[in-house]
Amino acid sequence: MEHPIMFLALVAELFGESAGEFVHHYPHLVYSWFIMIILIVLARLATAKVSMVPSGLQNVFEFVIESLEGLLVTIMGEGGRRFFPFLAGHYIHLCPVQQFPGPDSRQLRPHGQP
Repeated sequence: MEHPIMFLALVAELFGESAGEFVHHYPHLVYSWFIMIILIVLARLATAKVSMVPSGLQNVFEFVIESLEGLLVTIMGEGGRRFFPFLAGHYIHLCPVQQFPGPDSRQLRPHGQP
């Protein structure tokens, strides 16, 4: 049975059998790339028309960034601001990645093994 979130494998098979096999062998990598593409597109859309009074997607992004920065400064102090780009980048990428359930362990075993 195909995992319901493996829709990228079905899309990749349209480009050839080897692309579909790549997605089946490395699903976590492919879905991580997929999340990165989504985040890049959303960031471009949010910063297309930057204004002093944010609205829409810009407002959401500013809320997330300012909340993370406030949390980091509360935990690490003012010296933690220099680590903010690194830690926020990981957080913003890993939170959506965790929402996509990966294949179960049976799908990762070589064929023929229990």
